[in-house]
Amino acid sequence: MVMRRLRHDPVAIVSGALVVAVLLGVFAGAPLAEHLLGHGPDAIFLGSIPDGVPVGPFTRVPNHDQAYTHFNGTTLFVLGADGNIGRDELMRLLYGGQASIEVALGATMVAMLIGVTAGGLAGYFGGLLDAVVLRAIDFVMAFPIILLAIALGSNATGWLGSLTAGGLLRPGVPGLAVFIGLATWFYPARIVRVSVMSLREQEFVEGARMVGASHRRILLSHLLPHLTGPLIVYGTVVFATNVILEASISLLGVGIQLPNPSWGNMLSTNFGTLINLGSSEYTPPTIWTAIFPTVAILVTLVATVMLGEQVRRALDPRGR
Repeated sequence: MVMRRLRHDPVAIVSGALVVAVLLGVFAGAPLAEHLLGHGPDAIFLGSIPDGVPVGPFTRVPNHDQAYTHFNGTTLFVLGADGNIGRDELMRLLYGGQASIEVALGATMVAMLIGVTAGGLAGYFGGLLDAVVLRAIDFVMAFPIILLAIALGSNATGWLGSLTAGGLLRPGVPGLAVFIGLATWFYPARIVRVSVMSLREQEFVEGARMVGASHRRILLSHLLPHLTGPLIVYGTVVFATNVILEASISLLGVGIQLPNPSWGNMLSTNFGTLINLGSSEYTPPTIWTAIFPTVAILVTLVATVMLGEQVRRALDPRGR
């Protein structure tokens, strides 16, 4: 029934297609583009910054290494150069998307695991455990994660940077994912706690207790299935929040460290050059260096949240 509803939902189809396109683009398209263009995201092309201004999209520049000559000694910059160093904006956008999505997914898994466990136990057992979890939620909610990241510097996110799962994860991703996950678990915890407090008084839970079901069985087999819809929606919201948090922390220079790209530190490459009228020498704005990562973040967030909402509606047995 759920799959039939999703197949007939144009919003779910479009948003799902966008999510799949983003994932395929950053994880499968990045190595393919590197093979076709002959250079990676960290390759520097000094010929791409004539007069100190990065070249625009669809520009050919002299190749930095003649061993990778594809266009008679030149290289095509599909989206232009990223800044005053002269790196390929397209390659950094694709590989930066890998880091941003890995951070957001990892942080979402950490936040959902802690939040669902803490909220479920607090809502089911109540009493002292509920009071402790509530105080922990209040403390984490009141703590400014951005200021904490700035105060701790790159050490806040780099302490797990050496753990890259055999090269499957980008450098710095594990530490930043854990850091964000520990700061955002209160979102699902509050929702799960309230939902479990309401469900634990229902007749089917009382019936399970009467036949001798253990607390573990009641939580996993009777209560958790009722939370599937809200958790899917809240998981997408937490994912979207984590994408923004990664971009904000990396924009401030304490997240994914250069030269490793992410959508956040890509925005910081030419921060403030869109309107640069305060300097003595006017520097032409490099609009594309801000537009492309911003559009990538926007498309990812909107598509993910819309898909989560449509899945929740499809899971609702009372929905049409």
